[in-house]
Order: sequence, then C-alpha cells, then structure tokens
Amino acid sequence: TFIGAVLLAPMAHVYYNWQGTLISASVALWISAPVKIVVDQILYAPIYNMLFFILTGVLRRDTKHEIFGDLMPKLWRTTLASWKIWPFVHIITYTVIPTRFQLMWVDALEVLWVAYLSMVANEQEKKEKDAAAAAAATAAAATATPA
Repeated sequence: TFIGAVLLAPMAHVYYNWQGTLISASVALWISAPVKIVVDQILYAPIYNMLFFILTGVLRRDTKHEIFGDLMPKLWRTTLASWKIWPFVHIITYTVIPTRFQLMWVDALEVLWVAYLSMVANEQEKKEKDAAAAAAATAAAATATPA
C-alpha cells in the first residue's frame, strides 16, 4: 500500500538497523532476543499501528475528530493482538533468521498484519454502510407495504 511503501517500510528498515546496533549480537542470545521482543512490542509496534490508523484516516480524508475519536480503542485492540502474535514471530526472527534477512522475514509476515490493521481501520465505515443499507431496505419495505 501507499502507506507501507512511503512510511512504514522505511521506518521498519531504520528501526531494525537501530535495534541491531542498540542490542548487539555480542550479547548472549538468551538475553538479546527477549530484550528485542520487549522493545519491539512496547515501543515500535504501538507507534507503527498508530501511524497506520492516522495515515489511513488522512488518506480517507477523515476529520481530526474521526481519526482520533476511535484511535485509542483501535490501538489497544491491535496492541493486544500484536502481543498474541508477534512475540512468537520474533522468537524465530531473533534466533533463527540471519540478521541480513530479518527485515525480509518480518515484511513477508507483515502483509498479513497490515491486512488485519486495514480490517480494523475500516470496520466503522463498513458498519455505517451496513446500517444505511438496512435503513434503506426498511424504508423501501415500508413504502411498498399497503396501509
């Protein structure tokens, strides 16, 4: 997507390089992998998800109220989901995948994650369309029924 290509992919590249230098490979694997996972889930993941929701709203031309009105529930929901999935992915990332391939590995799995974020970002719009369709159907049925 546009958001991924312009912002999120470069941000991930910078983040994984920064993380690799901050938490050196010379540190024992049993220490570095859990530290990297905690840093990823507490700092990077919420920022990544928040930027996705904000930029999706901007591209949809939502108002500030629409963008930020339901940001926190969406962010909390996706953070909880992230905690259920990404730590297990990153156990493999930081213990099995060679450093030079880690970003490629994560990006491949992130395609599914972004599909989930997109679903969450667009739920309200779908509910509004469904409600409008139901109201139109009810109105049509009411006018078609003889009184």
